[in-house]
Amino acid sequence: MKLQVFSLLLLCAGSLADLSAEYKNTASLDGNNFKIYWTHNATSNMMYIALEVKATGWVALAFAKEESRNMEDYDTCLGYVSGETKILNDYLTNGHSTPPKDNQNDCMLDEAMQSGGTTTIKYHRKVDTGDSQDIVIEKGEIVVVWAYKNSVTSLLRHDEKGFKTLTMINSGESAKLKSFYWKMTVASLSVVVALFFK
Repeated sequence: MKLQVFSLLLLCAGSLADLSAEYKNTASLDGNNFKIYWTHNATSNMMYIALEVKATGWVALAFAKEESRNMEDYDTCLGYVSGETKILNDYLTNGHSTPPKDNQNDCMLDEAMQSGGTTTIKYHRKVDTGDSQDIVIEKGEIVVVWAYKNSVTSLLRHDEKGFKTLTMINSGESAKLKSFYWKMTVASLSVVVALFFK
């Protein structure tokens, strides 16, 4: 019995540590339905991003110059998983219509999966792609737009959407808070395990 409980605790710890351990920063949006993880590699000037969304259709993260409700000029990475098909494409929105794909796809898919009603997409892109259809991720605050839909039949309408201002580069304080939270989680787990084996 103790071994079963111990194994369960380790499994829970592993799920908590998964993306949080892989990426330096995290933000939870839409009541934790949409989670963003990211790491900026200053040497390669590459941004590594993971989206963990409670949705079974397409999920999207965009950068914008301002919180514009008219859906103009969102630099968007949109992807989905459908059976064995895993898609991630680059779009620049042009209002309330189906966005056209960029001429150059700068959303480089690393991994995608769907499990238990959650879609996870990991990808990377350059901070400055050199593409006129993309937004440069500057140091300091930047507006991000998130959206998702529980189907892949149409890109025109989303189920949920919102804005958030984040610091994607030089967000050291956020990383420290995440690290502190994880250390406290591990410490709490150690106490529980010790009590079971006492």
